Amino acid sequence: MVANPMQKMKRNSILTGLIIGLVVGLIMCAFVYLFLTKLSPTGGVVGGEAVTVCVLNKNIKSGTQITAADIITKNVSSENAPADKTIQVINGIAKIDLSAGTILTSSMLNTSPDTLTADLREQEYNMIALPTQLAAGEFIDIRLQLPNGGDYIVVSKKQVKNCNSSTVWLNMNEEEIDLMSNAIIEYYIMPGSKLYATTYIEPGLQDASVGTYVPNETISSLIANNPNINKELLNSSRYSAALTSIRNNYINAALRDYSEDALENIEEKMKDEIQSLKEAREMYFGELNSAQ
Repeated sequence: MVANPMQKMKRNSILTGLIIGLVVGLIMCAFVYLFLTKLSPTGGVVGGEAVTVCVLNKNIKSGTQITAADIITKNVSSENAPADKTIQVINGIAKIDLSAGTILTSSMLNTSPDTLTADLREQEYNMIALPTQLAAGEFIDIRLQLPNGGDYIVVSKKQVKNCNSSTVWLNMNEEEIDLMSNAIIEYYIMPGSKLYATTYIEPGLQDASVGTYVPNETISSLIANNPNINKELLNSSRYSAALTSIRNNYINAALRDYSEDALENIEEKMKDEIQSLKEAREMYFGELNSAQ
């Protein structure tokens, strides 16, 4: 019986399709097999010993503190792991912009200057001249500029926890609190002075400035004998003979020009500060009540 050409063509097409499907299936099985055989029991790629690494789960900008919520841990082959990988991120600050999926290394991170210590407290300041575009998360130095032209770094590389048009919130240790208290009072004494903040451009790459503001003898003695201050963490360069000499010869000289009006100036500025705090708190509670 002569086969129908149409039936023969149809049968050939079916056979060809089956053969192609079988080949594709075998290729896929081979890929799956290779994939599965390269995975370790914990999910890392085996090509050597499995090691644990920290991997970012989102994009991180330079200067941003990396927290546990920003990372996941994975097991990868030791051959694929960077030599300076880190498996623990404590107060890590990104030196550069980092993309999601990046394996974190020690060279990518700086340690946060706000390392958690027993004396760390959140402080609120409303007398500092703030940069116009300052935003939470940025890093600042606080400086005191005197009428005689002297400009001194009071505290350095503090991360802004929050801010508005007139107030900034910072984590400060006991020494920094004492330094700021001294600088604020001297700023109040001298109407021609300026207490202001400057912003770091690349906080992940820029080290903290060295403090150049030396407090007066009373505050220096308090810092030296304050049991709440870890003396090992003190910045000894701030209390060098050279900077102490500048304190005695220039800062104290500028203060003497205002000795007659010092108490009156302090009282006036303190009243302004307390009034600003009162108004800000009333506004805060007003906003809370309106939201309910």
